[in-house]
Amino acid sequence: MIAIGLANRKNLHISDLEVVIVGPKYGWVTSHTCRRSFCTKEFLAGTPVDLIMKISGHKRLRDFYKYIRITPEEAGQKLKISGKAGVT
Repeated sequence: MIAIGLANRKNLHISDLEVVIVGPKYGWVTSHTCRRSFCTKEFLAGTPVDLIMKISGHKRLRDFYKYIRITPEEAGQKLKISGKAGVT
């Protein structure tokens, strides 16, 4: 194992070798990370999807929904709030 840096860890697996890179948390944040976080947080806050897509530049709804990151619990909460959750 090879360790580089001082703060948070990032594990990479190359063949049978595990490389652990350690560095400051801000080093792992990219503009892509920020865009994804923005889209996800706005979606969970109830902002209309078409507005989020206009701001983020997504053209297709299918791509937008693949892009956001929500847990199954968050998805269930959104369904519950929207009244679309089925009763079983």
